[in-house]
Amino acid sequence: MCVLEIVRLALAHLGIGLLPFTFVALITACTLRLTRGFGDRIHGWRWTNLALWVALAVTNGVKIAEEVKEGTGARKGSKYPVADEITDVAVMIGVYAALAILEVFVAP
Repeated sequence: MCVLEIVRLALAHLGIGLLPFTFVALITACTLRLTRGFGDRIHGWRWTNLALWVALAVTNGVKIAEEVKEGTGARKGSKYPVADEITDVAVMIGVYAALAILEVFVAP
């Protein structure tokens, strides 16, 4: 979904900001999970991943709050209307929340 948002923002010439750095966080979290904290060298790696998922969900929640405050008709007629962006970001929040729940309850 992050790729979708980046592509749609770029096609609408709205700028992508720091969204590509989300990939760094996702790759780091996946690497920590798959290697069990680089072979148990990083203590508390599960809590680090949990903090990442929660931080991403909260950040995107703030983004939705700003977009709702801006109004869904703010970019009407553009290639990426605000209503579509709100939907995309809401789906990402759900994914991050699910990943946080899995991080806590599913053993590596």
